[in-house]
Amino acid sequence: MNDDGLFREEAVREYLRGREERALLRVSPRWLDWAFHVVAVAAIAAVGFAALVRLPTEVEAPARLVGDARGLRVVAVLDEAVAARVSTGQPLRFVCAELPRARVLRVDRVRRGDAERLVRVESDLPADTVLPPGLAGRAVVETGSQSLFARAAEAFAR
Repeated sequence: MNDDGLFREEAVREYLRGREERALLRVSPRWLDWAFHVVAVAAIAAVGFAALVRLPTEVEAPARLVGDARGLRVVAVLDEAVAARVSTGQPLRFVCAELPRARVLRVDRVRRGDAERLVRVESDLPADTVLPPGLAGRAVVETGSQSLFARAAEAFAR
């Protein structure tokens, strides 16, 4: 019997032995420190990635092939608010269902209309292009690039 007589000696031994067995199942604080550092480094790497990686920004609009004495060209009409970022020399892709892959061109002319607040973007096709005038598709103009953070902030603002 224990000196205080409250618990039997066998019960105290069983209790102490159970505590020792439970100690084997505890997670090592050293392992937790290691895991914390791995998670912290991964979070810092993700923030760095989002700040440094640049994504292209694009403007998309309906387009049509127009043919005349000057030759064949892609003509797209953009809203003035979006077209403020479009200028000559930027890459333009003409995409349509009839073409297996997009034609990559350059913006040759940007004409701003006064009355309708629309902007007409034109790009000449090479002389050897064999496509029918009137072919409809989409014009995608690459207007620059922005960081992943800026793109996410823009998406959350919508």
